[in-house]
Amino acid sequence: ELWKDGVKVDETVTDANGEYSFTGLEPGDYTVKEIVPAGMTATSPVSVDVTVTGGQDVTDVDFLNARYLHIEGNKWEDIDGDGQPDVPVEGVTIELWKDGVKVDETVTDANGHYSFTDLVPGTYTVKEVLPGGWFPKNPDDGIHEDIVLVCGQPIEGLDFINARYLSIEGNKWEDLNCNSEHDQGEPPVEGVTIELWKDGVKVDETVTDANGHYSFENLVPGTYTVKEV
Repeated sequence: ELWKDGVKVDETVTDANGEYSFTGLEPGDYTVKEIVPAGMTATSPVSVDVTVTGGQDVTDVDFLNARYLHIEGNKWEDIDGDGQPDVPVEGVTIELWKDGVKVDETVTDANGHYSFTDLVPGTYTVKEVLPGGWFPKNPDDGIHEDIVLVCGQPIEGLDFINARYLSIEGNKWEDLNCNSEHDQGEPPVEGVTIELWKDGVKVDETVTDANGHYSFENLVPGTYTVKEV
């Protein structure tokens, strides 16, 4: 657009070479403005003041834009424990942070996909909000930090892999027949302490309920020892 004295006096559209021109102008003070296209951001001023004097054309009043960028990826469940994606996970909140401030959030779709669009270059952090009953596997803290966006280089395939917490459970029985087996009719034993150990350290304990049942929840894969007192 070409403006003079606060009034738009002309407009044109750039050609295949990105060039534009306004001709037949009288000397005077003008302002040249661009309308930034959708999906792009200005990297130079969008309004330039120009003085036209007699016999002197004004050239190279240029405008520079860059395309908005995006960050996208998927949320996966690791079912078999190999650390690789198996099944997409829908409905998980993914957050976008910049300079310590949350600037956006979205939710994974039916394909486990998420995306953040219309981003400018800079350094971002992408975090997942872990659903109850899950733990992160890759990244191991559920956070992708120092994601650097530069012009012309969107970030794709920024995935999160989670697995479901596991459990160990069982029952405490009285062996009335002394045959080292639980036979029908033998009673459960309430109030017995059951301990959970890992790597030589007791990590939890619980007490059997009225049905003789015990359980340890929210466990990650590994090798455990279960002891009764």
